[in-house]
Amino acid sequence: DSNSLIALEEEAFGAGHAEVGSWFADKCKLPSSCINSIRYHHNPELFRSPINGNPLSVLVPIVYLANLIVLDGQENHGRYTEISRAQAHALQAARINGENLIQIQETVAAQRDKITEYYV
Repeated sequence: DSNSLIALEEEAFGAGHAEVGSWFADKCKLPSSCINSIRYHHNPELFRSPINGNPLSVLVPIVYLANLIVLDGQENHGRYTEISRAQAHALQAARINGENLIQIQETVAAQRDKITEYYV
């Protein structure tokens, strides 16, 4: 699971990929919306910026959901069995309802073979 992978990264390197990625994005002078999306893609509930005050802050829940769709789609065969509070908040912030999420998951699952071709 992704939490144990993050723990292994932190143990081996002293930081997880989200922390390192956001540091690198900051050094590259990417916008704060990109940096925050990288930093909080596993835990958007730690992101403390009002959605209404910054229209780009919606990128944090969108990237979080994209990560979940890809990872959970592999582990749960494209279907969520339970929605956490963080996931529900991210869905609401991204204006995605349960039906939309299922459609997105089905679309990604149908394209999975084509998507993995780009990783080789």
